[in-house]
Amino acid sequence: PLYKKIHIIEQEFKTLFYSIGDTIIVTDTQGVIQKINAGTENLIHKKEKDVLKKHIDSIIQVIQEKNKVSHQDIIKHVLNTGKTHTMFRASLYTSDGNIIPIYESIAPIRNNNNTISGLIFFIHNQTEERRIQQELEETNRQLESLFTNLPGMFYRCQNVRDWNMDFVSNGSYELTGYFPAEFISNTIVFGSLIHPDDKKYVYSTI
Repeated sequence: PLYKKIHIIEQEFKTLFYSIGDTIIVTDTQGVIQKINAGTENLIHKKEKDVLKKHIDSIIQVIQEKNKVSHQDIIKHVLNTGKTHTMFRASLYTSDGNIIPIYESIAPIRNNNNTISGLIFFIHNQTEERRIQQELEETNRQLESLFTNLPGMFYRCQNVRDWNMDFVSNGSYELTGYFPAEFISNTIVFGSLIHPDDKKYVYSTI
């Protein structure tokens, strides 16, 4: 019977919804919470029963990092345009005073008449990713400092015949008479400094 199929689909949806590790919040068009999953409970340290029928802004505050756009402005934008809005870098302020770096996507929910009946918020905690990114950036800074201060010319180039440069140390000036920025911008092509008789041999050897 149809009602049994509908019941099975509903159960499968609930299982999927409540088992996803990331934060998912469903609200009506006014931002009043209709349901949250376990990922949300872990993030805000509150149970679903404690936040139902409360406005989402009473539970979390989200600010887009780049231009400081507020959550309410983004919600209005989604409702007005009917289009999903994604913040790749944002800060989430929880009601217990924590600040968490996040990725957030807000999408409209439509009913059978294609009218927007609610919103779904998907939030991914970027704390660990940001930590790894900071460590990589610090490692890169240390390597760049090391290469810049070593004698001789150090560079990282693309595997093409012109040797287009991605990184060049300051030693390039002493060796070639050209600054690193001239190589990076391709004002000077490093491949042009290799003697024509040697180009084929050097490229094939490398």
